[in-house]
Amino acid sequence: MLTFKCPGCNASIPLWPGVRARFSRQGRRGKRQCPSCGRWLELRNGYFLSMSYGLALGGVLLIAANFWPGGSDWDRFGVALVLALVSGFTAAPFMLLRFGRWRILADGYRDSPEFTRWSRVMNASALIGFTILLLALVAVELEVRYLLLSRLPRARTWAAMDTLFHRTMLTIGLTFSAGLAAGLAALVISARAAVRRQRARDAEHQGAA
Repeated sequence: MLTFKCPGCNASIPLWPGVRARFSRQGRRGKRQCPSCGRWLELRNGYFLSMSYGLALGGVLLIAANFWPGGSDWDRFGVALVLALVSGFTAAPFMLLRFGRWRILADGYRDSPEFTRWSRVMNASALIGFTILLLALVAVELEVRYLLLSRLPRARTWAAMDTLFHRTMLTIGLTFSAGLAAGLAALVISARAAVRRQRARDAEHQGAA
């Protein structure tokens, strides 16, 4: 069983708790309770690990979906899905065990209003940012497919083909640039909210000291 050490009493704590504990109120927030001393723990660098894993996984899936040799689009999608499942059961636990930094919470059952507010901003901004980036990539791929399958075959002359190509490339560039800018802006907001969230958690500990 994958376990990590409690920073308070050094007891072993399961990385993945039972189903009931995982979907409890505290489990949904990523907290763990030490079975020995009863203290509640939380990943101090959970946001950094989540973003790093998400970006790495997104890059792998993007490469697999577009550059996997042979097969149809559904075949490449299947390969990307398998890679996502395999990495979810291997890479993610390794990152948590190797790089996770757990801290003892001053009060495992209550979060300050400021901490809760910044948590919501952090999660919502990250979701919006990744969704925008994904939609931008999908839009670019659809535009390229439309150019190759529909527009170019209907062009009668080389001049018409050249005009269509340049217009499509301009549209793709503008679409991707706008999506990239909006997605990164949302992720920056999420990162700033994560910093504020951490400051709110530190303030809780200072108040309890």
